[in-house]
Amino acid sequence: MSSHDWQIEKSKITDYLLNERHPQGKAKALWFQSHGFHRKKWRVLLNSIRALLENRESEVMTNSPFGCRIVIRGTIPTPQGNPVRIITVWQRDRQTLAPRLITAYPDRR
Repeated sequence: MSSHDWQIEKSKITDYLLNERHPQGKAKALWFQSHGFHRKKWRVLLNSIRALLENRESEVMTNSPFGCRIVIRGTIPTPQGNPVRIITVWQRDRQTLAPRLITAYPDRR
């Protein structure tokens, strides 16, 4: 499955990961913004996450009541030129083939 088959909704990036007003996404947004990612250029983060799918360092799958959860760790390029490590969480719902992005956050290890 190509990285372009994995679903990344624009709203997941603009309204959550890069939204400093989102109750659960604020800290993530501030972290991503500190590395040069911004809502107006949301496709930059989209492309960085797609690059992570191509160059993932590790992947763990678990089952949830909603489907298969996939946790992918790796390094992404940033607009500032300094790569950073992140963790992404994906879900493959029971009736779908393509996983969809649930969240992304800094990998602190």
